[in-house]
Amino acid sequence: MGTKRVGLARVEALIENLKRELALGSGSSIVADSLSLSSAGTSVVTEKAVTTTVTITAPTADDSDGSFVQPAGTHIKELILVPQAAITTGNTGGTDELDFSLGTAAGGGQLLAAKALLDGQAVTAAANTPLYLISDGQSTMGSTNAFAAVPGGPATSEASPLAATTFSAAARTLHVRFKAVVTNLTAVGDVKIIAVFSSQ
Repeated sequence: MGTKRVGLARVEALIENLKRELALGSGSSIVADSLSLSSAGTSVVTEKAVTTTVTITAPTADDSDGSFVQPAGTHIKELILVPQAAITTGNTGGTDELDFSLGTAAGGGQLLAAKALLDGQAVTAAANTPLYLISDGQSTMGSTNAFAAVPGGPATSEASPLAATTFSAAARTLHVRFKAVVTNLTAVGDVKIIAVFSSQ
């Protein structure tokens, strides 16, 4: 009897033919789903990514708010901020800062309380530098100066541990807020927010 086994060279050729490139211009966003199956063919993990953009304004009197929807039966696996331009705190004193919060209500800090993402005078988050606030379901801001080792990241930040579980049995809207504290920001722009949700 013959065999139907596919040779290695044929498999490599098939894989090579599957290569694709995606060109994403300004204002593009991705909603991506990935599904993992058990050996029995049943779903064990579902992940979904959503993006939104918040325009940060300079005055301390302003709140820069944004929101996105968390799917039912998931927790936040990753929360990534990507400044589209340099964001810099005021330069009048060491108490200047840019606070960030994540909550289940507008302006709320039910998940991440309002803490300094940029802490101190003339602190900058460089453009196109991903800042992972939540990674693998855990806050990366559990201690101060969480991004000091990230090239282009802010040199100083306040500690911001998770205040509650990020799991939600029902779909819900999550809210983010950026707020300049003490004096106005000296450099502002858009911040892209990428949230990855997982069912496990």
